Amino acid sequence: MFTIARPQDYRPVFRSARVRDDFNAGLAQMKKSGRYKAIYDKYLKD
Repeated sequence: MFTIARPQDYRPVFRSARVRDDFNAGLAQMKKSGRYKAIYDKYLKD
């Protein structure tokens, strides 16, 4: 059985805790600045 891919289901997987932590810090900064919402709205908002 096949599933339907949805962009909202994307989850990154990290092999390095340091890379994961750096990614999470950058993501937190993007959310704080409003940049994350702007990107989300541009590409994923229905």
